[in-house]
Amino acid sequence: MSDGTGPKPLPTLRKILLGRMSALMLGLGTLVMIVFTLGVREVNLLNAQRQAVVLAERGQNEFRRHLSKVEALGGLLGQLWTEGHFDPATDRLPDPVLAQAGGLQTLSGIMISLPNGRTSMLYRVGDFWRIQRLSPLGDGRSLNETEDMNPREGRSRGRQGHGELPWDARERPWFRQAEVSVGPSWTPVYPAMGGTPCITYTVPVRGAKGQFLGVVAMDYSLAALGELLKNSLPTPGSEALCVDGQGQVLAASVAPGRLPPMPGSTLARLPQPGLKAFSGAFKSLQERPGSEGSWVFRGEDDRLVVVLGAFMGPGATWTPMVSIPWTDLTPTPWGGVGVYLLVVLVMFGLGLWQLAKIASRVASPLTELARQAEQGSPEQVITPASGIREIQMLSESVRRGLEHVRERQQLREQLLRLERVQLAGALTSGIAHDLGNLLSAARLSLDLVEEEHGAGNPEAARFLKGAQQALSRGNELVASLLDFCRSVDSGRERFDLGALVQDLEPILRALLGKRNALELQAESVWVDGSPVQLEQVLVNLVLNARDAAGEPGTVRILVQGGEGEARLEVQDSGPGIPPEHLPRIFEPFFTTKGEGRGTGLGLAMARHIAEEHGGTLEAANLPRGGARFSLRVPSVSPPEGTAG
Repeated sequence: MSDGTGPKPLPTLRKILLGRMSALMLGLGTLVMIVFTLGVREVNLLNAQRQAVVLAERGQNEFRRHLSKVEALGGLLGQLWTEGHFDPATDRLPDPVLAQAGGLQTLSGIMISLPNGRTSMLYRVGDFWRIQRLSPLGDGRSLNETEDMNPREGRSRGRQGHGELPWDARERPWFRQAEVSVGPSWTPVYPAMGGTPCITYTVPVRGAKGQFLGVVAMDYSLAALGELLKNSLPTPGSEALCVDGQGQVLAASVAPGRLPPMPGSTLARLPQPGLKAFSGAFKSLQERPGSEGSWVFRGEDDRLVVVLGAFMGPGATWTPMVSIPWTDLTPTPWGGVGVYLLVVLVMFGLGLWQLAKIASRVASPLTELARQAEQGSPEQVITPASGIREIQMLSESVRRGLEHVRERQQLREQLLRLERVQLAGALTSGIAHDLGNLLSAARLSLDLVEEEHGAGNPEAARFLKGAQQALSRGNELVASLLDFCRSVDSGRERFDLGALVQDLEPILRALLGKRNALELQAESVWVDGSPVQLEQVLVNLVLNARDAAGEPGTVRILVQGGEGEARLEVQDSGPGIPPEHLPRIFEPFFTTKGEGRGTGLGLAMARHIAEEHGGTLEAANLPRGGARFSLRVPSVSPPEGTAG
């Protein structure tokens, strides 16, 4: 009864194919999904980058358009002044100027200054223009008069206040720049009245002979510039900032009215958390200032930072940057991922279905071939119905293989019969002399009885008894020889190997002859095998030992058991096996005997019989001289009731 510890059954080809191919498909599907996801992400990233550049440039164009309106307004006012259509002393702006200024909500103010320093400042307060007249008093001070004017009706609301200010237009950066400029230009950042960071667009006004008549200045606070950036953002989650040619942050869309005081405002000094994503792009910009074209930088917090190409205002360089969240450009593609997963699952299911069909188409014919091969008859091998060429070829190979096995079995049986005939001949020649001597002795004894004593004589009875014993011994030898020659392989059985060897002792002694000694030590050890075949092995080994030992010589036979095996050894007192012959001693048709004395098949057949019994047959030289052949086969327990 099985205790469950035997070898586990091997998996079928169908299971192996399905398992391995399923794992392969799962791995390929996972790899494809990863590649697809990464590819989709990269494609989305490229699309997002292009979209970010388009949106950022759209905001940049709005920014440029607004600044261009400021430049156009300053140029228009300067042109009207030069052509005499505007008198600075009246403080009354021409209607075209007022109309354009009304659309520039982020413009801080307009300053009109004469060479003597007299300046009129106009800036919007609600629905009114506030006019601030500044007249230099010397020592950097000016007299300040303020009044409000309705820009639609052109009438004053009255003087609002007056006093002195520590301020002189001729000392301001925009005035000094206008005095030496031949055309309009933007000033660098400077602190305006009250310390507010500011940039100014200055338009110098000159007469026909080039004399300096005054300056028109369009004042722009950086807070207003930040509001302009904020109003130009491409998406709700975007942030923007603007950097000048010196790397100073002019304005930012986050809390534009709370920028640090001038001078030297840099990104590192901006406290707003929304500008953290600009760090890498800001550093990259410092490494290549004034670069043309736009590029995209992947900032922190899954944001894309678009560094727009630097654009030039007269006398200035500005570089806007826009930070756009990834989610504003590419919504979360969960719907697309779900559809993709569904497609992958459907494809995986179809793949498994096809794999099952392939496995059935391959495994079923192979299983049928294996079943037919187990039957062992080439006539029973029928090619399975299959359109696969290799399976048809395998079926034909199985049929031919079974035919070869049958032919080999037939050849082996023929060789066994041939070997037994050869051994019978050797036995016959070995005992012929002894048989003749025994028969001669019997004949001589009978002759003596008949000649000298006659019948009824007691002395004759003694001779007759000797004759009878001799004849009986001869009959036993002949009977043993005939039994050996008539023996056939009757199949496997459980028997005592030691007893078998002892039963063969008379034949073996006769085989060796009187000049050779036989030493036999055989203990009881049971084996499961063919007695006839093991007899054949023993006789073959004894014949070889006799030939190797010479005359006189000694052949020793040992039968022992232990450690789950039975060991049969045949030793001789000859010179041993030459070392160069040991590797080939069991090769078929290899023999060291003279021509006509051996076929070279005996030892090859003996080893084959040993292997069929699950054992081994080995040859070696003894340290004291001579050769030793060791047959080892598995031993079994004796049948119940057998004496020890």
